[in-house]
Amino acid sequence: MNKLLIILILLLSATLCATAQELKYSKNSTLTRRSDLKLEGNTISFFGRQIELDKNGFPKQIKTFFNPDVTGFVATPTPLLYENIHFHFVRKRDGKNIVLKDGGVQFLKKSAPQIKWKSKNENDSLVVEVNGRLGADGFLIYTVNVKALRAVELKDVTMHIPFIPTAANEMMGFGIADGKRPEKVEWKWDGAFANQNGAWLGSASAGLQYSLQPGAWANNNNGGVTIGIKGSSMLANNYTGEHKMQIGDVLHYNFTLLVTPLQFVIK
Repeated sequence: MNKLLIILILLLSATLCATAQELKYSKNSTLTRRSDLKLEGNTISFFGRQIELDKNGFPKQIKTFFNPDVTGFVATPTPLLYENIHFHFVRKRDGKNIVLKDGGVQFLKKSAPQIKWKSKNENDSLVVEVNGRLGADGFLIYTVNVKALRAVELKDVTMHIPFIPTAANEMMGFGIADGKRPEKVEWKWDGAFANQNGAWLGSASAGLQYSLQPGAWANNNNGGVTIGIKGSSMLANNYTGEHKMQIGDVLHYNFTLLVTPLQFVIK
């Protein structure tokens, strides 16, 4: 069976809340069932996958322990991220990034079937409240609320997902049907594929699907996505364009992540 077809089936299974199957780990793993979630420090492990959270509340690293054929596990994991997922708030007046102080991660729920956390990152202009919720199927929901403490004009708001280039050779979404990732991808909310507001990047044994919620991300069709090599990473740059905020205004940059694969391939 084609690996990309397998991945597509698995993603669809997650969306439809497929039944949790009690599949065993190999002797190298400490988990025993798909429904298990294990929290150690800021790292969450679950069914062949692992997410390490940074002090801003977003993933610092994402790894999977599946073998290339997705039929078992390996001792050495495959990392997906070149560096942490992060936001940039660019001031219109001078084009400089508004630096926020990361507030650290506070866990609100630490056991199955969900782990929840929050983080508050701020300076004298903006407060960014991050809330994350991860289920054992690998589906991660983020609500990101940005509040203005003073009037501020933003040239752009971006969320960067920096992949290790070799870990994101294949792609589906943002107008790309499936197969090898193009050298450069450009997508706009007002384009022919504006309803396709998410993409999957990776390989059969290690991948990440993400989806942006309409609203502040679309920003009256000023927002969009560019994907391509930047420096040493393969960067998914999700941008909004200009925002003008008054004191007390709140913008919502919500998105979801899904770490793949989700289950063994049955041959």
